[in-house]
Amino acid sequence: MSRVRALVLLLILVPLVVACGGSDGAHGVSQAGSAANDLRDPPATLKRAFAKLTHTPAGGVTLTWTPSDHTLAIALDLYGFASNSTHPAQIHSGRCETGGPVQYDLGTLAADGQGRITQRITPPDVSAGIPAQGWYLVVQNAAGDDAYTQIALACVNLDNADTNTSHQQAIHATVTSGSGPSMSVTGEATFEIEDRKLVVVATLARLEPFSTHPLYINIGDCAHLGASAFSFYPAQADSSGRAKIKQSFAGVSAIPAAAWSLMVLRGVHLQSQIDAAPIACGNISPAP
Repeated sequence: MSRVRALVLLLILVPLVVACGGSDGAHGVSQAGSAANDLRDPPATLKRAFAKLTHTPAGGVTLTWTPSDHTLAIALDLYGFASNSTHPAQIHSGRCETGGPVQYDLGTLAADGQGRITQRITPPDVSAGIPAQGWYLVVQNAAGDDAYTQIALACVNLDNADTNTSHQQAIHATVTSGSGPSMSVTGEATFEIEDRKLVVVATLARLEPFSTHPLYINIGDCAHLGASAFSFYPAQADSSGRAKIKQSFAGVSAIPAAAWSLMVLRGVHLQSQIDAAPIACGNISPAP
């Protein structure tokens, strides 16, 4: 009988010892630690993602007028141009929506290898300061007289809430639009990993009817572009300016979080900056 009691006691104690210590107990602690690490360091890749496409180039323009010497300092910080491209720029009288004559010629702006323009221009002899309304700034596609060189890749109205000429005036304007064919484009795209393939579906609207536009997935966000990672067959707009494209890329098992952007270019003749100009861009982020 004592042997039976001893055996029963042994059967009760052995599971308790295994649960409370030994290698299995250490493994349980390791799993808890791993879960905590997962919370601290979330996965850096996605299986599904989304991009909202909006106008590019974009960025900001700051104007500062000084009454003592009648100088107007214009600081530009713009991104989303073709790499190493050059662009005539002007201040016009009127509004982006209606157009108007050139008020001040700002010369030629130069984009760097990432398509960014950071430049300061100081036109002299601006005697009356910055008007409340009636000025807009244009960055042109290229030098020339035809409709495509004169596209305003960036156009921004310059509104001034304080026109008092007895002290310094300063305004800041954000570039969100352009003017000309395909400059009002909008769109969105979805990205999904299926059987080690990246499947992308992009829809575009408000393009020039029957126009053709290359699309690229780039490394980096829209403001800090890197190399092209994937190129698409060009999207063809219909008579209403709408286009849809679906394309898959084999050998892709994950989408890097916050590391890609989708860009749409103006045309297919990429040896010319007139067509190589980006017109829409969207950062790729987790799907909603």
